[in-house]
Order: sequence, then structure tokens, then C-alpha cells
Amino acid sequence: MGLWHLSNPGERAPAEQEPAELHREQAAPTGAEAGQRRFAFLAEASAHLATSLDYATTLRHVARLAVPELADWCVVDTLDETGAIRLLAVAHVDPAKEAVVRELRRRYPPAPWARYGLQKVLRTGRAELYPEILVAWRQAAARDAEHLRLMEALDARSSMCVPLAARGQTLGAMTFVCAASGRRYGPSDLALAEDLGRRCALALDNARLYGQLQETLRTREAFLVSLAHDLKNPLTKSLGYAQMLQRQATRVGKPEAVERLLAWAGKIEANSARIATLLDQLRDASPQLAAHARNQYAFALHP
Repeated sequence: MGLWHLSNPGERAPAEQEPAELHREQAAPTGAEAGQRRFAFLAEASAHLATSLDYATTLRHVARLAVPELADWCVVDTLDETGAIRLLAVAHVDPAKEAVVRELRRRYPPAPWARYGLQKVLRTGRAELYPEILVAWRQAAARDAEHLRLMEALDARSSMCVPLAARGQTLGAMTFVCAASGRRYGPSDLALAEDLGRRCALALDNARLYGQLQETLRTREAFLVSLAHDLKNPLTKSLGYAQMLQRQATRVGKPEAVERLLAWAGKIEANSARIATLLDQLRDASPQLAAHARNQYAFALHP
């Protein structure tokens, strides 16, 4: 059942073996030393998350940081714009087994109809805790002999999966698994994992918002440049016609008519020149405005 997080076939475990779901139990008290280690772990993870808006890189760093502090191996999944699951990061105390995790996910991706594990966490936005993974669950979950072999190679014995949620939206999930270390997860571990998940989700959300901001600025800049170009051509023609009108006015016999024509031509020329100047200023200011908006966003993230 523990590997339901990674390749859940959607089958229900026997009633006597159902996983212990999250009920927001009161975490058992921990010693001062354990509390300090957890605080230091979260502080270091937060520092990594604050270093860059490249969320893929920072989340990979955090997954590595979680091993072995919080897990024997850790997996980070995100949801793309279409809602498809993307395996973003894999970290294992034994680097050679990272390839096994990736092979398991490639050959046996999480089933959309799964009622436990990763798919359920992504669907509901609620964490799941599996304090002990029984061998019988692994055998029941296997789709074929090769699937069972891969799960046995990873030997998951306890696991938990927490959502990456921000602004009411689930952006992905983190899965933590204990194997050879023999560690068993409890409510306090889940609380720590959820705290880490919230911090990762905030970094992921900020990075995506920043990406959307950049795209918006690029679109606006392209529009302004195009607008300036499209308006510049008619203005150039208007200036040309104004000059032609001035030359033609000098050939008119009546002085009063000449003065009126020259005055009108002068106004056309002055107004066209003013608009042309404004368009030049708009074109020149567009990159500066974009840079200012990016700087303001970065300052909001890291005041």
C-alpha cells in the first residue's frame, strides 16, 4: 500500500489492512533536541526555497535535503497546466535506487482512479499517512511480476504524502518513504512534512506567478512596439501632407487665405510631431517599465 503513492493500481486493501488516514491528531510531545532539529531543517529548506525563482531546481534541492533527515527517499510531483502529473524530483539515500524509482513511475504510473496515495492527495488536497506498509499490500498492489520486483527493490516500510497547496489550489505533492532505516512515521512527522509542503507550495506558486508576470510584460511590450510602429507610418504621412500644404499655400493669391492655410498646416505638423515624440517615449520606456515591474515583484518576495 505504501507504494500506492507511486504506482497505485486503485485496488482497495483488505479491511484489516487499510491505511491510517490523517485525522489531525495531536502530535506526541518531542524532546528539545528533536524540536531544534526540525526547526533547523525547516529553516534550511526555507533558505533553499528563497534562493531562486527556478522552482524546479529549488524543489530538487529540498528533496535532497529531506534525505535522510526526513526520509530514506523522497519524490516531488507537480501538476502542469493540463492537470497531468509531472515527476519533478527523486532523491534516495542510495543514489543508484533513484533510477529504480523513475523506472517504477515510467512503467507503472499512478492510476487516475486510485483511491489511495498520490492521486487521492492531488484530488482532495489532504495529506495521507501510512505508518506501516505490509508486504501483503505490496503484493496486492502489483500489476505484474516486474511491478512487484521493483517495489520489493525499494522496500517501502512506512510513508506519507502531503499536498503542495497554495491559494486554494493543489499544485503537486511530496511523498516521503522510509525503507532500510526501519523508521516509522507518526503524526509529528506528518506535521513536519505538511509544514515543508506548505513552504514548497508557496515557492512554487510564487515562481509560477512570476513566470506569468514575465509573459504578460513580454506581451505588453510587443503590443506597444507594434502600436508605435503602426501609428508612426500614418503620422509620417500626415507630416508630409502638412508640409505639402504649407508649400501649396504660398501659391494662393489672397493673403488671408494663405495665412489660414499656413496656420492649419502648422497645427497639423505640430500635433503630429507631438504624437510622434510621445510614441518614441513610449517605445523607449517600455523595457524600463517591464524591468521596474520585475524588480517590484522580486522585492515583494525578498524585501
